[in-house]
Amino acid sequence: MTPALGLFPDVLAGIAVIWFVGEIIVSIRLWYQKRKQLKH
Repeated sequence: MTPALGLFPDVLAGIAVIWFVGEIIVSIRLWYQKRKQLKH
């Protein structure tokens, strides 16, 4: 097994984590904006 193939799953996992965190941040921001609109 070459080093490049060994790193590939780690790179994919890193991308998946970054994407997942990004999705959560977007969801929280949308939810927060909706809450602010309801209070006004």
